[in-house]
Amino acid sequence: MPKPDLGDVCGRFLSSRLLKHTESSFCKKSLNNENIANNHKRHTILTQKLLFKPYKKNPLDQLRKRYSNLVVLITNDIVLTSFENKESVNKCLPSNNTIASTTTTNSNSKNTNKNDKNSSLMMNWELLKDRGSGLVNLGNTCFINASLQCLANTPPLVQWLLSNSHHQHCRIKLEKQFCLFCEAERIVKLIHSKTSYSSSTGPANPNNLVRRIKDISKTFRFGRQEDASEFLICLIDKIIEACLRSSQPPERLRPSSGTSYEQLCHSQTFLHDLFGIVLRSRVICSRCRHTSDTFEVQYTWIVGVRNHSDLRQSLQQFVCRETLSGENLYRCTKCKQLVPAVKRYTLHKASKILLINLKRFEFGKNSHKLSHLVRYPEYLNVKSYMSEENANDPSLNYRLYAVLVHVGLSMHSGHYYSYVRSPNNRWYKADDTTMTQCDLNQVLTQYGAYILCYIKETEPSLTTSLTNGITTATTITSKNVYPNGKLNNNEKQFNTITAHSKLFTPRQIHVQNLPRQSM
Repeated sequence: MPKPDLGDVCGRFLSSRLLKHTESSFCKKSLNNENIANNHKRHTILTQKLLFKPYKKNPLDQLRKRYSNLVVLITNDIVLTSFENKESVNKCLPSNNTIASTTTTNSNSKNTNKNDKNSSLMMNWELLKDRGSGLVNLGNTCFINASLQCLANTPPLVQWLLSNSHHQHCRIKLEKQFCLFCEAERIVKLIHSKTSYSSSTGPANPNNLVRRIKDISKTFRFGRQEDASEFLICLIDKIIEACLRSSQPPERLRPSSGTSYEQLCHSQTFLHDLFGIVLRSRVICSRCRHTSDTFEVQYTWIVGVRNHSDLRQSLQQFVCRETLSGENLYRCTKCKQLVPAVKRYTLHKASKILLINLKRFEFGKNSHKLSHLVRYPEYLNVKSYMSEENANDPSLNYRLYAVLVHVGLSMHSGHYYSYVRSPNNRWYKADDTTMTQCDLNQVLTQYGAYILCYIKETEPSLTTSLTNGITTATTITSKNVYPNGKLNNNEKQFNTITAHSKLFTPRQIHVQNLPRQSM
């Protein structure tokens, strides 16, 4: 009898054990399936349809109602004080009585006069008293620097940014997208938080904006010089878009042109109120005297300078009457036929900031630049160029505060720089990184003057007596609020500037939340 192989014995033993285990587990599994099937016949829970009720309430609404007044009051009070120590910030926190009085003031002011809606815009320098710094040229970016210097020396814009930070409420940043308004705010604060004459600090760096130049306009190219006027208009457009996206709730931009003045966007945001002029085109039919009006919102007033040596001549030509005849007959909507007509452009709404663009570049077969001297005044009254019904407005006097200059033969070559009137009421030539003090006569005799920046003259809303940055007792009440840049006619804020509150000096402007990034 042959000896059994030990490996054979072990293999048969393991195979038999594995087979028994598999059969027993299969039986148990089958039994469980049968139990489930039988239970399903007796219990109908698995066949019932579940209905879900939608939850419509937003859990943040109750928090917004409770803390909205507190946030607005704290924002305005804290920004107007120094950021050097925490004690000054704690003093700005309102008590319960202050919050209650603020709520009462807001509820009682819903029917306020529409003319008071812009009182929160400080038209005179009140929060700053020193000049700003220059800007680094990152390679053919002089057109950006010159434009930013004009904006950074616009008193109501700069002081609104200091008092109402867009960055803190920006929804675009929360969505982790690039916001041009946040970047413009960062650059403006950097310009006024530095002094180029100090050895420890240098000029501000607009590197983020330069790197994202195509976000301003798809026609712009990195490293190529662009037209400063086009850049300025596109930048304001994008800032307004950021305002509307961050408003609560988000809004769409209203039309910029049409036959109904009330439905246009001329006062939709505080930037519209600052820069948005409204031009009216009126056509009068020579046969039936029917009048047709078309309105258009623009940020710059473009006027021709060919054969003109004075700004007033260019403005007068803009509003002169034009006869439509011959090949240019007008199709009257009332006569229903082509008829002779008279057409005239007028300034229908004058903005607080008037940007006049001298049309120096002419295009065609022989594109060229008009480089002759066009004289422009320091003080300008625009009453003669207004629509008849608005010509009696007493606040039509303007004062020059910045001049953007182009030196060269074409808009894509040459060099841009600016002359700006700083918060210390002195004129400076802002040429990239350098800030050189100059006199008014030099400002008014620039052959390459391209954009003239005028600010509406108003009575000072805040009388201050400066002594080492301290103000005497002054109070401003019932100021309307621009929540996150959106113009709100129905809300008023009880806002006070108490005695001995510090004004901003260049080194006190808070920029910690807007970090600079390298290229």
